[in-house]
Amino acid sequence: MKMPGGGFTTAWEQRKVHEVLSIVVRSVDLKDDEEYQLITVKRRNEGIVQRTRAVGKDILVKNYQEILAGDFVISKRQLVHGGNGLVPEHLARSIVSNEYLVIVGNKDISTNFWALISRTAGMYRQYFLSSFGVDIEKLVFDVDDWRKRLIVLPQIEEQRQMESLFAKLDSLITLHQREDLPPRCALATILSVKNATIITLERWISPWSSLEAPTFPNSYPKSAAARSRLSLAFAVAARHTC
Repeated sequence: MKMPGGGFTTAWEQRKVHEVLSIVVRSVDLKDDEEYQLITVKRRNEGIVQRTRAVGKDILVKNYQEILAGDFVISKRQLVHGGNGLVPEHLARSIVSNEYLVIVGNKDISTNFWALISRTAGMYRQYFLSSFGVDIEKLVFDVDDWRKRLIVLPQIEEQRQMESLFAKLDSLITLHQREDLPPRCALATILSVKNATIITLERWISPWSSLEAPTFPNSYPKSAAARSRLSLAFAVAARHTC
């Protein structure tokens, strides 16, 4: 699998989060007799799912906001556990409390790319460092602290190509999951990196479903951008089992 144009060549740019972050608040005035869809954000980057439906008079906390399809939503109390995700079409116009952060795309970064990089170890670390509390289960995300931190981004055109690639990889991995594979199997995730180099990342699953360390090729990329792309590939693969 090769990316259009023979791979990526442009350098990634280091930016402060606040320079590229677009937060939106669509406040909702809850009506007592109107029904609303509430959602929850699952841990381990497993996405946004329906929580319940309730009429306004039964919703005790009134400080809610509306979310739309494609928004990137962060749970401030579950973020260190991977509590973030994209809003699917069927949950558009649901509502969330102010315990959630709603991010939209802009000319610098798309919501799909926020979702991609939020699966990486580096972003997990940033989320952890920008959280406070006395226990791992009670940490709360400090948005103001996170806004001061640095991230490295490709140009928006490269982001879109990577989003397309990883969407195809997700579909491929899901297809492998549906097949009747032996207990120990290799799931290959292919990523095109600088100079059209093809890197194959092998993830081995034991009969007991324990995840062993992946095997890197001898030509492990030296550039930071290429390593970031590999990190994204592992993040996608790590969501799945054979």
